[in-house]
Amino acid sequence: MRWMKFSLGLFFTGIGVLGAFLPVLPSTVFFITAAYFFSQSSEKAEQWLLNHPRFGPPVVRWREERAISKPAKMLATGGISASGIIIYLAELPLLASGLAFSILAGSLVYILTRPS
Repeated sequence: MRWMKFSLGLFFTGIGVLGAFLPVLPSTVFFITAAYFFSQSSEKAEQWLLNHPRFGPPVVRWREERAISKPAKMLATGGISASGIIIYLAELPLLASGLAFSILAGSLVYILTRPS
């Protein structure tokens, strides 16, 4: 089981690294998830991630304060807004768009109510 958690940590770290370079993919949420799996499987990998100069600070801030930085909130708000526009323009069935808008709205409320 330990190797599976370590593998998941590596997987989410890889997606996080991709997210650091692709503007449409977030990275911090994947690093937070990777840190969780590393905490269950490899203290060395967890410490590497937490002490990483670029990826570590948002993970540490989340663990200590459950905080999201203002730039991250702005990016998330922009991404959620763009997703909402795309869903609207796609002319999906009312039930599908209503469900999607509800999820987007809930996500936005959660993000904006976290401390900065």
